[in-house]
Amino acid sequence: EKLDAAEIKGNPIFLGSHGNKPSSTKARAKMLQGAIAYEDYKGEKEGASCVICQFDLGEDDYIVEWPCKAKHAYHEDCIMRWARKHNTCP
Repeated sequence: EKLDAAEIKGNPIFLGSHGNKPSSTKARAKMLQGAIAYEDYKGEKEGASCVICQFDLGEDDYIVEWPCKAKHAYHEDCIMRWARKHNTCP
């Protein structure tokens, strides 16, 4: 289960409180191009959870990795919200 809009609205992680600039539209588009279905992802890191919302990555999800060395995985919706406010890895 992902966070609903009310939970996201009140969650400081989505409010830009870290003082970072948003990632560029081009960078966000590139991340979305790399989104993969959970079925294709789960072999790599089965049982992983989204670092942002803390919910497990699951069957109906599309997974996006932030372009950094750690390759953290996120729900597509979570990381796109983050990227509109920040240009750093959560």
